Amino acid sequence: MSGAIDRLRETTSELRGRALWVVLGCLVCQMGLGLTYVKGGLAADLIEALGLTRTQFSTANLPQLAVQAIASPLIGLLAVRVGARRVLALSAAAFAAVFLFFSRIDGVAGFYVAIAGVGLCAAGMGDITVGHIVSLWVRRNRGLALGIAYAGSNLGGGVMAMLTGSVAASHGWRSGLLAVVPVALFVLLPAALFLVREPRARDGVRVPARSGGEPGGAIDASDEALTDAERALDLRAALRTRSFWILTLTLLSFFFYFTAILDHLVLFLVENGLPQDEARMRYGQAVGLGVVSKVAGGFLADRIRHDRAILYDYGLLAASSVVLLVMPGPGLVPLFVLA
Repeated sequence: MSGAIDRLRETTSELRGRALWVVLGCLVCQMGLGLTYVKGGLAADLIEALGLTRTQFSTANLPQLAVQAIASPLIGLLAVRVGARRVLALSAAAFAAVFLFFSRIDGVAGFYVAIAGVGLCAAGMGDITVGHIVSLWVRRNRGLALGIAYAGSNLGGGVMAMLTGSVAASHGWRSGLLAVVPVALFVLLPAALFLVREPRARDGVRVPARSGGEPGGAIDASDEALTDAERALDLRAALRTRSFWILTLTLLSFFFYFTAILDHLVLFLVENGLPQDEARMRYGQAVGLGVVSKVAGGFLADRIRHDRAILYDYGLLAASSVVLLVMPGPGLVPLFVLA
């Protein structure tokens, strides 16, 4: 028993004090990334109210993901240069403005502009900024810490999909979108301002030295706190590796699958006989279950080989795809949601 307790303590050894509060603050901030799921939950309402075709609705992914992709390198640079807290706070305030605008659109052009704005804000509150700050605070337990922080997007997505769907059912889709504004201002913004910050000397956290003292420069190979792999791989070195490009392409492919499935899941279920409220519930469950899977995945990533963890992940994704082919047969919707 004592051995199991010792292993548990080792697994969570760095998640103490200020580091734990920063990770929890990042979890709350990541809920902002979950706001990208709101569109899918309100798909039927938006298509009917704005007179969109299914193609026009799906095409909205292009401005969102294009803006998010283009902004991502700049967001990474800003996180290093001006600090993650400022980037997260600005993104939270921008989310409030974007969803206020989103609730007032009346056509396809406004829809695309609003979705592009969501993509820009998501880049600021997404994996880059949160991953950067968590990685500064946590090293040995980094997989678990990132899993906890990244679970915020699923927690936010699940909660906000159900909240906006519930408000939309009672008061219309515009009120559903408007419900996001106070969440951005009174939940996301305070978390960014008061819980998230870069480590300081008195925190006892060793931040990797940068060559020439420049923020964002190459990692100093003489820093004894770094692993051999971390000493070897600055950005230029990483770009020359096969693994970097394999990971980039698999993540790109995954998001093609992921965004297409989530955007059409509610519509698909409704068209195959499920009541709209139940379809929205299943959508929220699918997003919300990522909370458990990310924390569990982060825990495993600290304990097994990373390539093996990725294989398990994509194997489960392939299994869910097989279930999708024969949906929505009896009992298969909960199985797909779980997978």
